[in-house]
This record gives sequence, C-alpha cells and structure tokens, in this order.
Amino acid sequence: MAIRRANKADSKEIHFILNNTMELRDYGGREEYPSRWVNAIIKDKKNNLILVNNNKNEMRGFLIAHLLNSIKDAILNHLFVKEKYRNKGVAKELMKEYESYLIKNKFYFNLLFANKNNVSAKQFFESRGFKRGEDFSMYYKEMNN
Repeated sequence: MAIRRANKADSKEIHFILNNTMELRDYGGREEYPSRWVNAIIKDKKNNLILVNNNKNEMRGFLIAHLLNSIKDAILNHLFVKEKYRNKGVAKELMKEYESYLIKNKFYFNLLFANKNNVSAKQFFESRGFKRGEDFSMYYKEMNN
C-alpha cells in the first residue's frame, strides 16, 4: 500500500465518493461537496491535508483534514475506505501517516466528528486513542448559493 498526498487527478473520484456515500453525508441528500470545493482543498496544501491510499493505481481510501496552522490544531473531516478494502488496514495506514504528519509539524490537537450512528467509525477512533466528547447538534446555513 502506498500513501501519498492527493493530486488533481484524484479529484473526480474523491468528489464522487463524497457525494455518493451515505455515511459521509450530513446535509439532507443533495450534492454536498461541489467539485470546486474538492479541487480547492486539494490545491491548498498549506491548509488541507488529503491523503490517498493507493495500490496499483487504484484508490483504496482517503483522508481529508483541515489544518489550522496558526494555532497548530487539525480537524479530521473525512476518513473513507472502499467497502472491499475495509478491515484490511487501509484506515490504520492513513491514520498512521496523518498522525505522523501532525507530530512532525508540531500540531497540538486533533479533532474529528463521527456520525452518532456510525458505530464502526466510533470504535475505530476510540481504538486509536481518541476520546469521545459531548453530543451536540450540527447546524448549517448555506451562503452565496
């Protein structure tokens, strides 16, 4: 397995997965992640870390994190592994590379959100040393659409 940073060639597949995988969706079923958003976060390497797990030119999974460099905190936004590669170490490898990046670059805090119904994700993160915070409701408001 090879872990690398995402590039422009990955944007179409990441865009498709984000908008067609129910466990990654939060806002009522419409296209939540426009292609402009995916392209922008891949391009902005200073403020975003998008890692791809590839094997023989096939994407097995990816991780999207937003880097708050000014305060050295990170927000893990998405961790996705294709169904046929789950429970084969893909997510662990992505997390290992991600956490190594944070340690190397002296980040202090790593925050993530998991859907309350995604039991396997919650178990995975807790097994990696994440502590569960309080439950809350997420609100959103669309701007400039």
